[in-house]
Amino acid sequence: MRLSIDDEVGESSTPVLVVAGIIDWSTLEQFRAALALRLTGPRPQVVVDFSGMLSWSPQAQHVLARAVMGARLHGGQLEVFGLNRIPRWQAKTSGRRDVLAFFE
Repeated sequence: MRLSIDDEVGESSTPVLVVAGIIDWSTLEQFRAALALRLTGPRPQVVVDFSGMLSWSPQAQHVLARAVMGARLHGGQLEVFGLNRIPRWQAKTSGRRDVLAFFE
């Protein structure tokens, strides 16, 4: 398993993007495209579930940070949850500590 991205619908009919696997150079574009697809239009509302993610690169963290900022700029919101121990450690050591603020 490299990367699996699925859609679910949350309690308030908000789309939930479920990410499982590894986001690295070979799956980064898939991750970026999945976020972009769900963040089109005015006031996008998206939730991303990272509880199945095993690992992610600093570049993937950058893509997430840009997506969160882009959603906010368009009057929407991108919420994230479920960052496990190893991906959390990767965010701390990559210099992208700002990404951890999205999970708190």
